[in-house]
Amino acid sequence: MGMVVFSDKKTEYIEKVQETFRAMGREAEIIVLEDDGFLPEGTSSPYEFFAYKDHQGELAKKDVQLKHKDAQLTWQETQTESHILNFIRQYKKDEKTKTQTRLALQEVFSFMPSDAEEKIEKYW
Repeated sequence: MGMVVFSDKKTEYIEKVQETFRAMGREAEIIVLEDDGFLPEGTSSPYEFFAYKDHQGELAKKDVQLKHKDAQLTWQETQTESHILNFIRQYKKDEKTKTQTRLALQEVFSFMPSDAEEKIEKYW
C-alpha cells in the first residue's frame, strides 16, 4: 500500500489526488469519513479500512462493500416505507378517499395501480 489520504467526503480534489498517484505508478488509499454506502473502488470508510486492511485480501473487501450496500438499501427501503405510511395517514386524516390516495401514490411514488392499492390496504 502507498499513501493513505483521509478526507471528510469524496470530492473532485480527492479524485485528482488519487489520479495523480496512479499516474506516478503508486497507490493512494482514500479514506472518506462521510460514507454514503456507495464509495468507488480505492475508497474506503474508516471502519472498512481499519477493520479489514490486514490479512483480508480483495475478496473480503468486496464482501464488506456488498454487505454495506445491502444495509444501505435496507435503510433506504425503510425510509421510503415510512414516507409512504405518513403520506397515506395524512390523506386519511384529510378525509381523502382511497381512490384519491391511490392516484396520489401513483403520481408521487410512481406506483402501478396494484402496488398503490396494496400500500393503501396495508396502511389505511
